[in-house]
Amino acid sequence: MNTRDAFARVVAVASCIAWLSGCGDGHSSAAPPVATTPSTPSVPSTPSTPSTPSTPSTPSTSPVVAMLQAQVASGALPTLDVTTSVVGTDGDNNGVRDDIDAIIAKQGDTAGQRAALTQLAQSFQATLTLDATNASAVTTVATSVRKAVACVFAQYDAGTAQGRIRWMQEISINTMPRLQAFDRFNIAMNNSVTHLETGAVCNA
Repeated sequence: MNTRDAFARVVAVASCIAWLSGCGDGHSSAAPPVATTPSTPSVPSTPSTPSTPSTPSTPSTSPVVAMLQAQVASGALPTLDVTTSVVGTDGDNNGVRDDIDAIIAKQGDTAGQRAALTQLAQSFQATLTLDATNASAVTTVATSVRKAVACVFAQYDAGTAQGRIRWMQEISINTMPRLQAFDRFNIAMNNSVTHLETGAVCNA
């Protein structure tokens, strides 16, 4: 698979949520069972009051988030920030959650490769905080994602780059609030397929 073919598989914004579902590259597409909230029993009827219908059960989380949590529990993914905050903790204000910063720093990659992963993490984080109703902001962030993806491909061989991009997305979009924010970005992009950025794509 050449770089452009691999890039086409990973930069299609429409496929971002599918990646999180675990498709391709050896990841199982089956999500673990999701616990549900028990339904509320119906209230017995009385001569003067009709019976109250039972409350439908609702899922406690999404299959995607449940899958990621299961991967963390099994050790397949590192322990991550799973707070209700969309942005999480970013103590140094570099646009990347501190837990992801620490994970990148532990990689045995070159300095340029780690910088590319940081740039990619920043671009994913930006998709979570933008105003999805602002077309200009959406375009700007989409461009930053494309450049970051192209930078990763510039630093790694195509196969490794594809795996790194998928992995970075999995650890960045790892809770329901983050998944919902990322979904709003996808909807704003109208699930369009993006093009390969060229030129100076790496920030560092």
